[in-house]
Amino acid sequence: MKRLSVILLAAFAAALAAQARADDKPATKDDKGTAEVLKADDAFTAAIAKSDAKAFDGLTSDDYVLTTSLGSIRDKAKNMENLKGGDLTFDKIENEEQKAHMYGDVAVVTGLSKIKGKYKDRVFDDTYRWTRVWVRHGSAWTCVAEQMSRVQSPMALDKPKDK
Repeated sequence: MKRLSVILLAAFAAALAAQARADDKPATKDDKGTAEVLKADDAFTAAIAKSDAKAFDGLTSDDYVLTTSLGSIRDKAKNMENLKGGDLTFDKIENEEQKAHMYGDVAVVTGLSKIKGKYKDRVFDDTYRWTRVWVRHGSAWTCVAEQMSRVQSPMALDKPKDK
């Protein structure tokens, strides 16, 4: 009897482990949650492109944090200030390669953006890879964190360094 209990306990633990692994697999594009979070992500990009601080506020958590391509950290208040202040403007933001990886009520969305705009007197026209973390609260998705990395052209990486 004791041996049967041990075998049943081991089988139950193995089933739980298998289910946990299955729950962590990225969802397919047809998944409703995937479509919802990608729609929220598109709205997030549109809010930034239009400097729509109200929309940005509604799509981000109070403790939202951005790690910029230069390695600095910006909280939600600083991002709202940039959107409202007019120092940061965009001519275009084009997203490509968006992919959502679903983990229950959490989604990790990755993508590539071609961004053209102006910060104060500095004009920029760059490409960035980014990762955003979204959390579902009821039926709404909220962005809690974002990280951006500037993509350098292969030619820039191949240039010899000045000595």
